Amino acid sequence: SAEQPLASRTILFAHAGAGWSSGSGRDGLLQDVSSVRSVSAGLGLRQQAVLTDGDRLTVAISQPLRVDGGSADLDRPVGRTVDGRVLHERQRLDLEPAGRETDLELACGLNLGPDRALSVNWLSRLEPDHAPDARPEHAIGLRFDQTF
Repeated sequence: SAEQPLASRTILFAHAGAGWSSGSGRDGLLQDVSSVRSVSAGLGLRQQAVLTDGDRLTVAISQPLRVDGGSADLDRPVGRTVDGRVLHERQRLDLEPAGRETDLELACGLNLGPDRALSVNWLSRLEPDHAPDARPEHAIGLRFDQTF
């Protein structure tokens, strides 16, 4: 994560993450799991004192954590023989999802005094859960902070 002031009241912020998990999985449904790579990233801009000294406006775009490479064998039961032996079928699976979720966020905040603040956030998720055919999801949040 990093923040960079662009002007006296404007801040550019970004975050990026990457992960790597070593392969495993010798028993159960998933076997011969390869190494799995994952990534996340985001970029945003925050402007303070847009209309008054105590307000702020934030716009951000991000990609939540997503598997970026990896595979596993699915060893699933498909039947039984007459003598009771379980029949299995193995299939190689690509763990990388077909879609790529993108989150868009707009946040407005206002200081209501030295110990109070109010903020409203709008979030839109495109291809939620990295599902390419998923309908966009939207959420709105309202937050009130009071310091005692």
